[in-house]
Amino acid sequence: MIKTSKLLALCVSLVLGLQSTGRPVRQLRFVVMLMRHGVRSPTWTAEQLNQYSSQPWPVWGVPPGYLTPHGRALIKLFGGYDREYFTEAGLFSSDCRDAGRVYIWADTDQRTLETGRALAQSLLPGCTAVVHAQPNGKRDALFSAPQARNGKPDGKQAAAAILGRLGGRPEALIDAYRPAFDTMQQVLLGPRDATPEIKAPRKSLLNLPASVEPNSDHLADLRGPLNVASSLAETFFLEYANGFEGSELGWGRLNESDLREIMALHTAYADLARGTPYIARQRIELTESH
Repeated sequence: MIKTSKLLALCVSLVLGLQSTGRPVRQLRFVVMLMRHGVRSPTWTAEQLNQYSSQPWPVWGVPPGYLTPHGRALIKLFGGYDREYFTEAGLFSSDCRDAGRVYIWADTDQRTLETGRALAQSLLPGCTAVVHAQPNGKRDALFSAPQARNGKPDGKQAAAAILGRLGGRPEALIDAYRPAFDTMQQVLLGPRDATPEIKAPRKSLLNLPASVEPNSDHLADLRGPLNVASSLAETFFLEYANGFEGSELGWGRLNESDLREIMALHTAYADLARGTPYIARQRIELTESH
């Protein structure tokens, strides 16, 4: 819930009936669904991404972090499936009477609001369904823990907690995940000797300085190879999820097995930055107290 700050909440209120005998019938009364947004473009700009690769990354056709057309289409498939399921179960009618029983609440980013709208359009085709959200893009504590206030919780303590898990040596993460880093480098750099037009990137992923620092938003954050590799791995995953093929998917150098290995870097970063017990506990308490 902390990491997946861009969520939607969908509530469909349904009916409890009685058999003619007067005994209660086991029927669904309401459905609550929590879901992520649809496939989005990378939140990093092309300029940021291109620093670490020997070739330009593909063009997405939407601003950074926006829902893609493919992402919208996938969400509409989800909504259409849910509508068929509810209709077959006798919970939805064939007209717009159901619109008043469906409530959608979304976080305030474009990708999340548009995901809610795509879901509403497919769940209630031809009907008017409002997607609710905080006004004026206001941060929503339901989906994202608020920032620390008055020095509590302590960012320095959060950084120390991460360092404790690393034995005080954040630079050791490269050796700990060497196979995944090597695979990522092979995809990022390509066969430069055999392909003259492929140039060396401006920044070397493995030569970035590694540290753990307090952060006012996330309490503490890792800086260096694992942080950057996490974002790059997520971008490769987004390419795959968006249906990119051929040269658009890791410049033609990425397969499913390599993607699974590379994603270990994204998982490791998330575990340290958000799953470290002190950080996870403090962020939950901030959300509950908001």
